[in-house]
Amino acid sequence: MEANAAKSFENQPMHARVIQFEHPLNERYRFFLRLEYLFNLMEHHLSWESPENSHTALSALLDIINVINRTDIKAETVKELDRIWGVLTPLKGKPGIETGTLDGILSNLKQLSAQLRNITGPIDKDIKDDELLKTLQFRNNIAGGLCDFDIPAYRYWLRQPAGRRLRDLQTWQIPFHPLKTTITCALELVRQSTTAERQVAEDGVYKQSLDPKVPCQLIIVSLPGNTTYFAEFSGSKHRFTVRFLDATQKHPIQTNQRVEFDLSCCKL
Repeated sequence: MEANAAKSFENQPMHARVIQFEHPLNERYRFFLRLEYLFNLMEHHLSWESPENSHTALSALLDIINVINRTDIKAETVKELDRIWGVLTPLKGKPGIETGTLDGILSNLKQLSAQLRNITGPIDKDIKDDELLKTLQFRNNIAGGLCDFDIPAYRYWLRQPAGRRLRDLQTWQIPFHPLKTTITCALELVRQSTTAERQVAEDGVYKQSLDPKVPCQLIIVSLPGNTTYFAEFSGSKHRFTVRFLDATQKHPIQTNQRVEFDLSCCKL
């Protein structure tokens, strides 16, 4: 099914495709987006059996461990689930709200929150004592540090049959499943919390003020697939700016053209 979907996408005319640029407006969602990227990267490379794919999957796992050790991601994620639950609960019974769907979302949020609260100690505690992972994690911060000639044990592991490598990788990622599921849920709800609106950037720049009482978590800019521009963001909870840079230039600069785009301010 995925292969057919990919082939269908490839067969679409370029103008029918969409490029989305996302920008988080708080540190919590910066962590969420980084972890989403790393989880997706690892999952993709777990679908293939070559040593190179196993290397990339393991590298993504080490980066995940690095990210979650920078902050109390478990507490931050639980707080976000509680915040979303508090925003959605008052919607029950309001006109236009499908009660069954909302009840399902609220129930799922409570279950995910309970799963995270039930984790005692660091999320990665069950794999902290793995000797290979400890060695690789130390080397991961060195440019080219995972080059296997420096780590004979890693070279040996990479030369094991694909089944052995994939089993190890699946085992090592198990402790992160509740976090991955929770972050996926939060991002999905936030992304779907608003409808994109057509906007215009005169001279390649667009500015908008925000109401800090209605916090915006994420900005999404959508451009047609055949665009020659990419979006660059700056902003805070009070205001944000989007600049469109011309990618056809050797050194991309802000265009002075009028750019139409779709904007989503995700304010769940």
